Amino acid sequence: MLIRYKKTVLLCFTVLMFGVGCAQKPKENITKEEKAEMAVEEAIEAATGEGVVNYTIGLSDKELTDEYKSEIETLNTAIDDYFQKNKAADGIVSLYGNMNRLSDDSEITVDLICNTANISIANDVKAETEIILVKPQDIDPSYEGKGLAPFSAYNTKEGYYVSSSQYGAKTMSFQDYRQMRMNYSFDHGQINVPKKGDKTYQDIIKAVAFPEPYDVKHISNDDKYAVLVIGSKEKTEDVREFLLEYRDEKWQVLMKELEKRGNAKQEVNFAYPDVELGLLPKYNIASYSKRFTPELKEKCLKELADSTAVTAEDKSGDIYVCDADAFMFIEYEKTGKIFVAHYSEEEELFVQPCSDLETAIKYMLKLNNDPPVFICLFGK
Repeated sequence: MLIRYKKTVLLCFTVLMFGVGCAQKPKENITKEEKAEMAVEEAIEAATGEGVVNYTIGLSDKELTDEYKSEIETLNTAIDDYFQKNKAADGIVSLYGNMNRLSDDSEITVDLICNTANISIANDVKAETEIILVKPQDIDPSYEGKGLAPFSAYNTKEGYYVSSSQYGAKTMSFQDYRQMRMNYSFDHGQINVPKKGDKTYQDIIKAVAFPEPYDVKHISNDDKYAVLVIGSKEKTEDVREFLLEYRDEKWQVLMKELEKRGNAKQEVNFAYPDVELGLLPKYNIASYSKRFTPELKEKCLKELADSTAVTAEDKSGDIYVCDADAFMFIEYEKTGKIFVAHYSEEEELFVQPCSDLETAIKYMLKLNNDPPVFICLFGK
């Protein structure tokens, strides 16, 4: 049976998980699963025109011939080669079990692998094969290895032929394959940004046990996971990032020192692939260098303090200073006066007065589309 759907990972996964065709019930009596089925039906009905592709529900009518097995082996070698070469550069992750690239937010398809490796496989294999990135133990408990590994999954009349160049092959029933893919759903409820004073906010802060005085740079959660970026107001270079899980009716730290990871989203995904990556901030803390040397920082602060832009009242209170990459954020806390310093590629120093935090971030965004906004004092 073929349906037509808009080419999105979410719908593809939802179709795979729940199928279509649920009977209509009064809205107040339907289950969460039935609501999902209804949503899929509505999406299918709306999916017309450009960007619509065919997708098979259930098992296909294709045979697994020796010729196809040989082609799949060739494909698996190419998949593994692509994964090893591009994992870091493209930020390869698992989204609903599909192998995706963070670099351009795209799914890695059989066509892409074939074109990259300059190989050719039968249209039947190409049309019925998915490239997945999953834990080997989810395919077979006897498989060893940590983290995620790439597999191909060829949909046949006998089941899903799941194989890789490293782990061999196994045929899974549609039900087992569907259940395996459900492990990679990151649908854990709505993403929230808890406010200071909220119980969730306080519980997350308490769980990481970060010493006061602190400044919360980023906080978000769904019903299962939370991400916190928090920094010291005294040792401003001390900025940390945590992943937490809500378990046994309390928030508990799962991963710490994410601020030291070359690609925090990828590291989180490989450890806990059902985490909604939208919980993490856009920036990756470890990606930013330190362009403000101690001497340059001291020079900048002295010239600013001696200028007419800073008053005696400004200087009578504490000053918050934090820098990363080509930016330095300065706030005179007593008066709330804010400046952003920028050290250009031409080694020119500019200091911009900003009326508030929002203006400061907008100024940084004018100079860099991914600035280190965690250096700002959010006052949260």
